[in-house]
Amino acid sequence: MIKNKPAYTNQALMEVKIFKKLKEENPLNEHFIVRLFDYFVFRNHICLVFEMLHVSLYDLLKLSNFSGFSLKFIARLSEQIVESLICLERNRIIHCDIKPENILFAE
Repeated sequence: MIKNKPAYTNQALMEVKIFKKLKEENPLNEHFIVRLFDYFVFRNHICLVFEMLHVSLYDLLKLSNFSGFSLKFIARLSEQIVESLICLERNRIIHCDIKPENILFAE
């Protein structure tokens, strides 16, 4: 749910366009980018409906008491992140908020 402020509304509508573009290029989600299913307006707030994902990288680190992961897991995760970034770069999109909380895992 996006705040009912013009700047936030404009940004949310821009994100909807971006996610639609990425969905067209990536219909089978081979680039590991969260999918926007729909959006709607409720009491003048834009609500974005994304696919349901599982735990974030931060939550997984917290569950492991920040003890780290195996090199095999890190390599696979790194490959998927790079694949996502390549897709974004190809579409001239810059992700401005990459952090463990924003890296989510599918079940």
